[in-house]
Amino acid sequence: MKVTSLEISNFRGIRQARFAFHKRLNVFAGANGSGKTSLLTCLAMLLSRLTVPIAAPTRFGRRFAREDIAHGADAAWATVCVEFPDCSRTDRSCTWTAGRSLHSEKHSLSRLEEVRRLSAEISRRLDADQGASVPLVCLYAQSRDVESVPLGIRRGQPRPDQVEALEKSLSERRAGEVEKELARMAALITDEDFDEMRRSAQALAHKTGNIPALLKVNAVLTMLGEKQADLVSIPACNGQGRSRQEECPDA
Repeated sequence: MKVTSLEISNFRGIRQARFAFHKRLNVFAGANGSGKTSLLTCLAMLLSRLTVPIAAPTRFGRRFAREDIAHGADAAWATVCVEFPDCSRTDRSCTWTAGRSLHSEKHSLSRLEEVRRLSAEISRRLDADQGASVPLVCLYAQSRDVESVPLGIRRGQPRPDQVEALEKSLSERRAGEVEKELARMAALITDEDFDEMRRSAQALAHKTGNIPALLKVNAVLTMLGEKQADLVSIPACNGQGRSRQEECPDA
């Protein structure tokens, strides 16, 4: 499954946004509060309307809440388009919209029957072949805890490994596994790369006076290298480039 586009309107802090995704890798960068987490949460909620019924046909996935509607707006909605190159019909695509209004307790979902048919089709393929592929959606929050969609399995049926993997990906992966993966990646980074990253972080911190950001960068470098990275000098309290000890001798 590949997500090709996403459009959001009045969801939390996002008023209007539209994204056309690259087919392989997409990176979102922005200041705190700019909407990165809201974007990913919205996407996860939309995709859950497809993935959750695969394991539990009577469930519907995550729905928009009244609190998700942006301040001053009457309704929030979002539209996602996905492609399934390996479905029975070549290059099959599906688009659906989910939303919530302040004036109704109902949750709207366009093309509901099409989404249900697609979930049922994937579920039937999984019943026939436990080695079949299923869509896998993971969202790891900044705290490295998992924002999960509870999943179930039809009572009385065996638990396919794919469904178990789907559930675990959304509910059990924790910081230890993430750190192991970071350590594996760190083995591919040379000492020269670490030195260059530290110099870049130091230059940026002195330029902006952003002490919290500098500490975060240093923590990541320490974790990646599986060793204590040398602390780069902390920018001055007034952000003018002198060290903390020069500006704040009693600190």
